[in-house]
Amino acid sequence: MGRSLLRTLLAVFLLLAGIMVPENVQAPVKSIDVSTEKTDYFIGELVTAKLVIGYTGLDPLLPVTFEWFTPGNVTIFNETKDLVLYKIGNDLYGAAYSNWTSNMTGTNFRIKGSHDDGNEVRFVEPYFNVWNYSEAVYVDSLTVSLSSNFYENNTVARATTALDYLGNGTFLENVSFVWNYPNGTEAFNQSVLPVNNQTNSSVEVYSNWTVDFVGTGYEVTATYEGVAPLSDTAFFDVIPRRVNTWKNQSISGDEEWTLIESPFGVCSNITVQIGAKLTVPAGSTIRFCPDASLTVRGTLVMEAFPTSNITLTSYSYPPSRGDWKGVFFEDETNDTSSVLSHVKVNYSQQGIVLNSASPNLANITISNSSVSGMEIYQSVASLFGIVIIDSDQGVYAFESTLNMMDSEVLRCSDGVVAKDSNGTLEGNQIYSNNRRGIWAQRSSLVVRNSYISDISETGIILESTQDFLVEGSTINGDINAFWTTLSTNLTVSRSTISSGILSFSTTDDVLVVNSTITSSPENFRVWGGSIVTALNCSFDDSLVWVSSGSWLYVDNFLDVGVVDVGGPALAGASVAVIVDQVPMAPRVTGADGWARWLVVRYEAFDGPNVMMTFVQANVSLEGYNITNNLRTVNMSMSHSEVFEGYPTFIPGDDDGVPYSSLMMGIIIAVIAVLAVLLIAFFAKRRKKRREEPVAEAEAPEGPFEFEPEEGKGYIFADEGRDRGFEVFVSEMGKGTKGICFTRTFPPSLKKQYELLDAKILWLSRDEEKGGFIPTNLGAISNVVEKFLKENKKDGTIVMIDGLEYLVAQNGFGKVLKLLHSLKDSVGVGGSTLLVPFNLQSVSDREGAMLKGDFEVVE
Repeated sequence: MGRSLLRTLLAVFLLLAGIMVPENVQAPVKSIDVSTEKTDYFIGELVTAKLVIGYTGLDPLLPVTFEWFTPGNVTIFNETKDLVLYKIGNDLYGAAYSNWTSNMTGTNFRIKGSHDDGNEVRFVEPYFNVWNYSEAVYVDSLTVSLSSNFYENNTVARATTALDYLGNGTFLENVSFVWNYPNGTEAFNQSVLPVNNQTNSSVEVYSNWTVDFVGTGYEVTATYEGVAPLSDTAFFDVIPRRVNTWKNQSISGDEEWTLIESPFGVCSNITVQIGAKLTVPAGSTIRFCPDASLTVRGTLVMEAFPTSNITLTSYSYPPSRGDWKGVFFEDETNDTSSVLSHVKVNYSQQGIVLNSASPNLANITISNSSVSGMEIYQSVASLFGIVIIDSDQGVYAFESTLNMMDSEVLRCSDGVVAKDSNGTLEGNQIYSNNRRGIWAQRSSLVVRNSYISDISETGIILESTQDFLVEGSTINGDINAFWTTLSTNLTVSRSTISSGILSFSTTDDVLVVNSTITSSPENFRVWGGSIVTALNCSFDDSLVWVSSGSWLYVDNFLDVGVVDVGGPALAGASVAVIVDQVPMAPRVTGADGWARWLVVRYEAFDGPNVMMTFVQANVSLEGYNITNNLRTVNMSMSHSEVFEGYPTFIPGDDDGVPYSSLMMGIIIAVIAVLAVLLIAFFAKRRKKRREEPVAEAEAPEGPFEFEPEEGKGYIFADEGRDRGFEVFVSEMGKGTKGICFTRTFPPSLKKQYELLDAKILWLSRDEEKGGFIPTNLGAISNVVEKFLKENKKDGTIVMIDGLEYLVAQNGFGKVLKLLHSLKDSVGVGGSTLLVPFNLQSVSDREGAMLKGDFEVVE
């Protein structure tokens, strides 16, 4: 019973298993296709047949069969190929290929491609022809192109169709051209028969149409009308007329273009020849073909107005940077008569180039130059109202004098590049440039009242540069606001830096004065042995990095005021400032009671070390007691100190008679009695020692007496200022002409020392009030030489008052050179040089250098 049941269950299981196991059923065929690459072949060509089957369901497993037949239905060969499966989306496909190299000719060769899935045989039979090359033609490729991607209205558009073919060119059929407006409407059609009797060659056919409507998106379609048609389409725009008059000849005489002829076209390198003159009227446009240019060796006048500019631009459409060369002024240019005013220069390579030429340039806008907006070589360029936009370099100057005012340079790689040049940049805006705002190499520039900001790398970069001044400007850069190397004698005055580091490498004699620095992560970076002085600046001294061997000196102006305890200002008070126990040259308060702009050093950075100075101020005035005198000044907190003084008198007695007068009377009486007693005493001694010689009494010290000699220089070290002026005034009283450089405001100095006839030059950066820039030491030397020459017959004397200030502004080395130069000048001119100076304010070595060439009066 048990075994019978097991046998029964096993039979049922096997039966069910047999039912559930499916047979090897192939996937159903959805489609089948067989094709050749083309219908016409030539003897010897490879014919490729492709069979593609589309499936649904399971993956196919069966191969496919190719059968090749002659036009007479004779089998050429058969072969079986495996399918290569691939998917397109969710659809499954299989593909197989079969090749035959044609070795006979005829029409209606046949290929039978079949697939047998076990249930059904499916097949497709394409036909093709095989020709001799002399019997037919087959166009292999067709392309259509235009002579330009744009055409001016009412000009001829030209389309070219290139055909590559196999076989006999005499069997070629027509190519049709259809020209359509932008809205798709047919404008013109033409059918052209290619003419060529070559074998296996190429041919071009053309179609021309005169465009008659301005618009974008025109098209022309070319179609080969043979057995196997091919087509191609090209697109173009129609723009307004760009040129009315072509000017491709150089100018050899006086030529004046007229506005009615504009726009002008130039497709060559034209030249205004020596002695010739070209005048272009306001409102004109000149379009230059690729690589065309305008060269000036004579006179060029392009004088326009703000509302009617002259435009020099590219003929190309659309235009792009560097389409044409630019305008070149050569050495032979008539500089005086050549004028460019209110001119726009667009899409050139070099914009405007000056080669040893100095035409009058003002209110010029230059944009999209591939090389530079302006290039200046060995020229004196005075630029006013220049705007340079979207160019590589804005202005490039080499061995030139560049004076640029009220101009803009923006969105360029570099704003202004100066190499071996000098000049003044004033009132300019140089911003949003990719690399550098101003880049100077071996150049001397003055940058004044300018805005140099939003520079991706460095606002101002100086390399091997000296005598560089930035004044009243804003300087910012994403990395460095100011970066220098191998440079000297640099001044940044009354300027603002809010981003970018002030970085000085291998640079000395740097003065940053009256400026505000709020940039981060560092305000100052001083390295490579550099020496920098920050005078009266606002910055965070915790954001300073100085390498070992480099120095950042922090100075400030100290103003000292002296007033009577009752309030009125006290003039003539002597103010002495003592720094680390070393006194500076004393100053005297003016009529307003102030001694201003005393330069005092209170910090010095050397690498990681910061040294603070101990500053004291002492005031004295005859007839006054000064309260809280010899006080310590915290220069980091205070830049001005006020002292109070009260007169040294004694109040009167009850009767109203001044006690001081009474005391004076008593003193006089006592002196008289003592005098009588002394006379009697000496008379008695004389009688007693009648035979003894009487020794002469030493004469009391009298007023300061000094006779300067011509051709010599003197340093007044003891009470130097007053004694120096005493000699100066004394010599002028003898009819000698005097010139004085001083830190004291001239009206106050003349009043103090009665210098009504002296020439006084105020050492100050306040140019609006007549200040003489203290860093311009060369100018001091020039002024003195001129003064000596102009007054040679009358005799002269020269005084330098405020040498400490010059040292603070320029450094001891440069000031020493100035003194040597002045000493030589007075020696040759028979004059005398007077220099009040506290020798204790410099080192022993520096003092010895001064004593070596000057006589010291103590």
